[in-house]
Amino acid sequence: MMRTLLSFTALAFALGTTAHAQAPAPAAAYPAKPIRLIVPFPPGGGTDILSRLVATKLTESAKWTVVADNRAGAGGTIGIGEAVKAAPTGYDLVMGQKDNLVIGPWLYKNLPWDPTKDLTAVAHVAYTPVVIATSANSKFKTLADVVAAAKAAPGTITYGSPGNGTSIHLAGDLFEKAAGIKLSHIPYKGSNPALMDALSGNVDLLMSSVPSAMAQIKSGKLRPLAVTSAKRSSSLPDVPTVAESGFKGFDVSTWYGVFAPAGTPASVVSTLNAEINKLLATADMKAAIQAQGAEPESMSPAQFGTLLKTDYAAAVQSVCCAVPGCGHDTDACPAYFPGRPGRYTVVAAGDTVYVWHISFFYDDQSWDDYWAEKLASGVRDREPFDTLTDAEFEAEYRGIWTEQSTPPCLYAVDPAAGKTRTDLPLTYRDYTM
Repeated sequence: MMRTLLSFTALAFALGTTAHAQAPAPAAAYPAKPIRLIVPFPPGGGTDILSRLVATKLTESAKWTVVADNRAGAGGTIGIGEAVKAAPTGYDLVMGQKDNLVIGPWLYKNLPWDPTKDLTAVAHVAYTPVVIATSANSKFKTLADVVAAAKAAPGTITYGSPGNGTSIHLAGDLFEKAAGIKLSHIPYKGSNPALMDALSGNVDLLMSSVPSAMAQIKSGKLRPLAVTSAKRSSSLPDVPTVAESGFKGFDVSTWYGVFAPAGTPASVVSTLNAEINKLLATADMKAAIQAQGAEPESMSPAQFGTLLKTDYAAAVQSVCCAVPGCGHDTDACPAYFPGRPGRYTVVAAGDTVYVWHISFFYDDQSWDDYWAEKLASGVRDREPFDTLTDAEFEAEYRGIWTEQSTPPCLYAVDPAAGKTRTDLPLTYRDYTM
């Protein structure tokens, strides 16, 4: 009996010793090495400016080593893709914003990542309105001057933006709709090329984030006409809002924030969020961000994640029909627009009217009531409605649409019933933008 007891005691001691020897060493305190902050846009733009500000200030205040690394291209989606593929350790972060996380996934086809699933929200940094500006030598002194000129000669006033499908481009598109004017959009590959052409007068107007344009505004070379936020920018207190300029309720802004690959430990995310929020609360950091034309704003990871998901779900309504080549699943398009009447291009083909949705009316009238009213009244003028024969449609649109698939937001309307039909095939032609 004694021998048996001693044997169990020895075995327990041996197992305990082995377990202790094999236990992993405690994890080193985060961060134990330099942190890379991916900047998905070229140097000089708003995202780059804020990224380098965050990297520099974190290095100073937290005594971390944070290095900004530009990985530009494809509207910021290349840099995001690199972050998604990185190990979820907290040593590869990315400065995301509306353009590459909310708009890019709807614009670019077959992106191998979903921002709401493949990234973890770490910390919101700042938000900024879009500024509508022009060269200091321009004839346009106010936004009213632009609207008057655009109404007198539709399509002749040009504006530059950082690129097709960016939040800044969409802000321009929404302004056109609010003002009831037609401008000519010139997309550039980044903020700086658009800015340079605006300064030289190669484009009439510039749509830009405030940080990207701030230096030239301060120098007097660029004249700001309006900002797109609901209230005036603290960085440009003398510049009126679009709403103040006669377009009540207009409010468009973009945001910037830090993200990590999905699966990054919650403790690491919490550490990063706490340090960035502590930084944003300092007078020095607030002044530095506001000096660039942005407004600092801190959030918890959960709050920032909710903002991303909400904006991402809503973005398709803007991108789908404002940007040629919309990359989302066109079969889902009708589901995103129930009950949203607006301006359309209408093409009659036999008993079916095909409708290309290009903007909204923002009222409470239901989709079916709207169409019942319009079809009953027989309204078919060229603005906002066109009735085209097959031959006219072919002549007018064949150059910009190709025969591949159903175009985004193309709806079938049954004239007899006076309501939309989602079960009708495109019997007369399949087109896509």
